[in-house]
Amino acid sequence: MDTRDLPAKTAGPNQSDTSASTHHLRWQIVASVLVLVCFCALFWEWLYRQHQFSLNQIEDWGHAWFVPVIAGYMIWLKRGELAGKQRSVFWPAIAIIPASVAIYITFVIWFSNHMFQGYAIVLAALGTALFLYGPRVFPLLLLPIGYLGFAAKISQRPMEILTFRLQRFAAVGAEMLLEVLGIFFGYSTSRLGNTLELVDGDGISHPLNVAEACSGMRMVIAFLALGTAVALIVCKKWWQRVILIALSVPLAVGLNVVRVTVLGLLSLINDKLAQGEAHSIVGILLLIPGLGLFFGLTWVLNRIVIDSNADSTKSTKPAGSVRAWALRALPPTRAAITVVCLLLVSRIVFYGTVKSLRIQLQKDPIYPASGQAVSTIPRETTSWVQIGIDQVESSEVVEELGTQNYVSRNYEEKHAPEGREKRAVQLHVSYYTGQIDTVPHVPDRCFIGGGMGLKTAMHNVPLNLNISRWMLDDDVPEDWAGRIYTAPTSYFGSGNGNRVRLPLDPEHIELRLGSFTEAQRDETVIAGYFFIANGQVAASPDQVRLMAFNLTDTYAYYAKIQVTGSSTRGIQTEDDLVEAAEGLLSEILPDIMLCLPDWVEVKFGRYPPENTLKEQNTDPASAG
Repeated sequence: MDTRDLPAKTAGPNQSDTSASTHHLRWQIVASVLVLVCFCALFWEWLYRQHQFSLNQIEDWGHAWFVPVIAGYMIWLKRGELAGKQRSVFWPAIAIIPASVAIYITFVIWFSNHMFQGYAIVLAALGTALFLYGPRVFPLLLLPIGYLGFAAKISQRPMEILTFRLQRFAAVGAEMLLEVLGIFFGYSTSRLGNTLELVDGDGISHPLNVAEACSGMRMVIAFLALGTAVALIVCKKWWQRVILIALSVPLAVGLNVVRVTVLGLLSLINDKLAQGEAHSIVGILLLIPGLGLFFGLTWVLNRIVIDSNADSTKSTKPAGSVRAWALRALPPTRAAITVVCLLLVSRIVFYGTVKSLRIQLQKDPIYPASGQAVSTIPRETTSWVQIGIDQVESSEVVEELGTQNYVSRNYEEKHAPEGREKRAVQLHVSYYTGQIDTVPHVPDRCFIGGGMGLKTAMHNVPLNLNISRWMLDDDVPEDWAGRIYTAPTSYFGSGNGNRVRLPLDPEHIELRLGSFTEAQRDETVIAGYFFIANGQVAASPDQVRLMAFNLTDTYAYYAKIQVTGSSTRGIQTEDDLVEAAEGLLSEILPDIMLCLPDWVEVKFGRYPPENTLKEQNTDPASAG
């Protein structure tokens, strides 16, 4: 038989279907990857800032790196259920995506807040999931995607309220445990506020928690995220999840008690074992027993009520081949491309808005033209002279302070009126630049954390500085006209009497003032502070964040200036401190300004040399 008479061989239906499904799957994969890439590109600035928070504050926010991995694992565990649900494109949900982007832009431009920006991103992810998979599949994705909220750094104010009080509980618990162990190891323990001190048998002191006394308890959100992950993955009943999540905070306190106790025992061997990286490693390692405790609690909760249908609630692997499952699990190609287009348009709108409003999403660091650190301010002025040596903080305290450019120096009056003793105060100046959402350390938090009691509530008091040598500066931007003065530096310092610009409206500087009690010394400590941020003065940390991180400024800096006195050094009342601060700052403020950038030069684009304003045809009065 001639083979030419045989019918041509054709592809069977199974082969044709397989080829078509493979082609369709490839497009689904490409579209899905594009959705992820465009989503990350739209919110890239936020992702980078969160990465910086996690990198610089690893004990508090290092867990954020693992939150997306845990969320993805939660979805993977539900792959069998997801494959069994009917997927459908839910067009009404597409409105959630631009609405979320609008919320994100609002909290970037008009009400800058990193936490709410993060929550807007989570809302955008939820809207994307609802649109691509429909209301039948969405309930399975709700909790894993919502869990991504743990990746957002919480704003400082609510964190202070939560963790500062928990830090006190942890310090008290650690004191009790260390006292018990001290019976066996031969040391004594004392506590002052959130700080602990161990004294060994040789009389050597080993302080603990000094650096973090005013920062609040570490790793609270990390333990809460860990407990929530275990609750969502392991627990099947809603009441079990509620109990486990509610126990996360008490467990965090308990493990911090263990953490401080371990650090205390290590300090008896070698102080360096309780400092620096070793200090952080101990905290991170406690996540391991923390995870074990959560699983132990889950085991107990599962034994309280025996579920006869427990086996049926376990995740099952999807039926069929991996290709068939992927076809059902990945979003439809056209719907995914729709999301890609929407995200691209959103990015164009977002950056168009940023450019039109001249907003700088990233701040560049800036340093004074003199190149001088704040520690170079004069040790003597016309009426004041340094006593003792500059206070040098430990590396842990410096790390907590957030800058190495600081000075803490004691000054005493050269002469005092007849019938009054000489007054002595400590002047503290610290300089910050190029940092993200840095929160200044202030006495009303740090002193209390160190064991002092608040005697009078913090309040603002005007500073009446000596203006006799001030001169109005005419070479200023139009919006600052009549509000900038120059004053001569001291001949005792490197300024050699040269005139420098003072901050905006220096006649309106207010000192934020408060009195504190030192119980162990029967002493009253009075402290007042203010800030200079981007050439302007502020009396509160909240004002600093608004000034130093003004969205239209390319650069950002702030300096904290604090004057502290005590009843043992001639400062009996708040009026005494204000009078001493006025006298010292009237003479030394120009020298402090020599160690800060001249913001008039920055606004004009004349400094620093790489300032882009000099290349723009813009009104310097409206740009920074």
